Amino acid sequence: MAFRDLLVEQAEQLGKALGKVYTDLLRLKSTGKIALDIEVFNQQLESEIGIDVNQILSSDKGALKQYFDERRFAPQHLEILSAYLKETGESIMNTQPNKAKACLTKALELLEIVDENTQTFSLVRINDKKNIEALLLRCE
Repeated sequence: MAFRDLLVEQAEQLGKALGKVYTDLLRLKSTGKIALDIEVFNQQLESEIGIDVNQILSSDKGALKQYFDERRFAPQHLEILSAYLKETGESIMNTQPNKAKACLTKALELLEIVDENTQTFSLVRINDKKNIEALLLRCE
């Protein structure tokens, strides 16, 4: 029972840390200075949560699934991370189109992993995927 409580607590802490980084990113995006600070956010994700964004961007979908399964990420954590990558990609689309495309592609793959893992129908996820696909078309 104590082990389960520890896992629940760790999942809650992970969710809070991801949420904080994503919220900070959105706040900075509203100022228009986000492209300068993306690396700071990526370093924050790595130091606080152990998520290496560059590793995620260079991994294929199967490796991503294994990476997050090993770290016991819940579907809602992957959705937050997907939203983070979407915002990152959208923010750097004009200055770093290749990296933007990589971020958007991984954001989409994360949502596909959530779909596969949960086997649930979500209108929000469908809408998010359509938005990401539209942004990917702008990258080409």
